[in-house]
Amino acid sequence: MRRFGRTEGPGAGEPGAGVTVREVEAVIAGMRFSCAGLPALARREDEDAQWALAVAQSLRRASGLGLPFAFDGFEVDSGHHFYGLNTRLVNGLSACVHLGSGGYHVRCVLDRPEGRHALIYRVVRETQGCVEHMGRTVSAERAFALASGLADPQGKGEAMAREFARCLSDLPCERMTCEGIESLYARFACISDDRDGADVVSEDSARRHAIATQLVRLVGDGSSSAHHPLMKALIALQMTLMLHPFAVANPFMARLLFAWAANDGGVPLVAYMPMMGFLRRWSMGGSGSDDSRLPQVSDKDAVVRGESGADWTLWFEETVDFLARELRGFAEKALGMHMRRERMAYLIGQDESLNARQRAVLLEALVHDDAEFTYAGLSERFDIAYATAYADLGRLEDLGYLRAEPKGKTTVFTAESQLRSRLHERLRTIAPDAYARFYGPDGRLLDERRRERTRAIEELIHSTPALRRLADFEWPRYNLARSKVILSSFEG
Repeated sequence: MRRFGRTEGPGAGEPGAGVTVREVEAVIAGMRFSCAGLPALARREDEDAQWALAVAQSLRRASGLGLPFAFDGFEVDSGHHFYGLNTRLVNGLSACVHLGSGGYHVRCVLDRPEGRHALIYRVVRETQGCVEHMGRTVSAERAFALASGLADPQGKGEAMAREFARCLSDLPCERMTCEGIESLYARFACISDDRDGADVVSEDSARRHAIATQLVRLVGDGSSSAHHPLMKALIALQMTLMLHPFAVANPFMARLLFAWAANDGGVPLVAYMPMMGFLRRWSMGGSGSDDSRLPQVSDKDAVVRGESGADWTLWFEETVDFLARELRGFAEKALGMHMRRERMAYLIGQDESLNARQRAVLLEALVHDDAEFTYAGLSERFDIAYATAYADLGRLEDLGYLRAEPKGKTTVFTAESQLRSRLHERLRTIAPDAYARFYGPDGRLLDERRRERTRAIEELIHSTPALRRLADFEWPRYNLARSKVILSSFEG
């Protein structure tokens, strides 16, 4: 059996027995599916085990992909940090691409108010996460008020938080460029209280430009040797956090560049997943690491540093798994809200005492308890007279569905706190058969319907309606070989 001597591989010239090729193969085979056991291997005190790991990591680095996480003062270096693809990471990336692109049905839901509300909620969460990453705190209510313009920012930190929320809500549609990055950064730099915005932008601009150039090359690389699109977004995030190219608002910029790269890579929903909140769960500086910038996952090092460099495979495994879970939960929530809307629209339609406008308002009030309705708004939406809008909203107030509150010179109608119970009670009375198809006497969705909803959501998540339509088409009953138009269109 051939052995790796101390004259071969890492640590050449040091005393001690070599390790066999089989031992090295065993270490590499153990990381074929996941690197979850890598931290434990790195902490073993057995000398031969450490040598086997060192040789294996040297080989893995040679076949892995470099990461631009170091800067030598002139350019970004991808030679020290690396990761390798394995089964867990590849499957996680596949799940994220499938779910992160939105899918036909999820995109339809996002066009509805509840879909947009779900995205706004995630913008607020990420605003909180970035603020906390900077060592401050902000409540969800305050973050929402800042993002929506309901409150004015108090100080530079809140002004930057508001700017971040606005940027995340309106991501660039064009490809990432150095000029675009500079323009994005200028929006935060000009908020600085103690220095002029132009001075902040020009501070260490050569270093920032070098890092931005590498970012643009990374995200825009379309070659066969390029990183996976989702990996590009994650690399952009961690690269910005580690190299800290921006004098102010670096966490905000890191998160926005992640979102920009995800959007550019065809997985737009990934841009709204709570990455900063996820990173905040991790302690920095692993027990086996001398670098405080390297993160941990619970009690194990997420990044394993050795003579061959820093192996980030486990970090990417954990992060991609998290994104896949979040994306699936988002899809389930969005589709569940859509199915509830369709179910209640059917039941409310059973109340023939309400006209179509009143049913529409009632449905929105039920689905969105924060919805507000006014006479002027209803008149404009349905193109009806002011008196008709007055009668419509008054009728819903009389039934106990809405409550009226004066606000300045107008009256605002919102959902009553007992809207759901009152509506269900009325539906049980006026349409008992239709109601019993979905709900029990206690107002809870029937178990059978819950199971059907679960199955339907699963099918919708995995459906590809465009391909299913193509699978059913019929060939034209002509001589295709004679059709120059069809054949030339494919050849051209």
